[in-house]
Amino acid sequence: MKYILKGVSMKYKKFVVLLVFVLFVFITSCSNTCKDENVTMLLNGTGYFQTEPVKTEPKIKWKYQIGDASDPIGGATVKNDVLFFSDYSSIYAVNANTGKEKWKFNGVSSYLEPIVANGIVYYGSSNKFYAIDAKTGQEKWNFKLNEGDGHISTAAAVACNSVFFGTFKGYLYALNTKDGNFKWKFKVDERNYFQALINGAPLVKNNLVYFTGSRNLYAVNIKDGKLNWKTNMSADILVEYNGYNNIFPVLDDKNIYLGNSEGNFFAIDLKTGLKKWKYKAEGVITSPAIADGIVYFVSCKSSNVNKTFLYALDAETGEKIWKLSYNTGCDSDEYYHLPPTVAEGVVYFTHRPSKINNNSDYSIVYGITFIEAIDAKTGKKLWRKSLGKVAINMPYILVNKGVIYIGIDGKIYALQ
Repeated sequence: MKYILKGVSMKYKKFVVLLVFVLFVFITSCSNTCKDENVTMLLNGTGYFQTEPVKTEPKIKWKYQIGDASDPIGGATVKNDVLFFSDYSSIYAVNANTGKEKWKFNGVSSYLEPIVANGIVYYGSSNKFYAIDAKTGQEKWNFKLNEGDGHISTAAAVACNSVFFGTFKGYLYALNTKDGNFKWKFKVDERNYFQALINGAPLVKNNLVYFTGSRNLYAVNIKDGKLNWKTNMSADILVEYNGYNNIFPVLDDKNIYLGNSEGNFFAIDLKTGLKKWKYKAEGVITSPAIADGIVYFVSCKSSNVNKTFLYALDAETGEKIWKLSYNTGCDSDEYYHLPPTVAEGVVYFTHRPSKINNNSDYSIVYGITFIEAIDAKTGKKLWRKSLGKVAINMPYILVNKGVIYIGIDGKIYALQ
């Protein structure tokens, strides 16, 4: 610096020093800023797939057998023409075009969704979190949670060289993606064990991590886990699916969207946590999807006549655009209706009559399963397909390059 400033007047020396300091602060702040386009979240954080839709009734392209009808599939994702998914004991990678197995990673024990980012599969199982090479299926590292923090309860989100996930006892963890080293953890302030459960999957935007407890929505700083804001959602944000929560909040550039067990659906401001609007629906609400300024969600009402509803609301105002009603199954203990997903103007969801079997095994729900495609703008039915008397056992539908992937009856189906 002294050679650079040699022969420069004191006035300009001070100016140059100040300029260098400002540039240092700017560069440092930029290095601590996480670009939203580099964030990897469950269902893209939106439930929306920018890919070729399936507008006409598809046929079975291939199917991959995992187990029998009672074997749930935790969730799936598609990356570089490979489909990654899990059941209670293994993580699988199969060719998304042919269904041929590429590798299988054994020894896990959860129904959670694998998240793939930068060539690594991130997966939480019981009290261990794994990083697995997406090409080979070889373990890169694993991290064991502190005793007493509870088992892992959510899928992960990846951003800013960090991976985030929640636990059943209310801890949000942040680990280094490269080596699994601990960064920080945040403890929710719910009153008891059940209410402390962190639900769904974390969302990341604007250098904040968003996640839900039983009755609260939280936003914490991505760098150090310090609380930015907390919003009470007035009722439980809980709908179980195979023992795990089936509520995945979604977001756009302005709001987070989610519902609660009393049928209230909210838009929450990303920056402040303030409720911008509320819509009163019928029954318990499952996860939403957001696309092109419209937010979609399914609700289920248990009464003398069971009802399932599919809603489309204006994301800015909360005004109803259209609503569909179905006389299909819904039981009071667990709600197995999958959340909608959207692909380029088409909404996909499932519904069917349900019946719990006599031995009260709530992981098996029998009935005719319908996969339905709806025009996203008008609510007009495009097609409906039945795969017979089977059990749905994957918590959402995936769409990629004109193919639908869904887990049913212990199998993964590719429909085209």
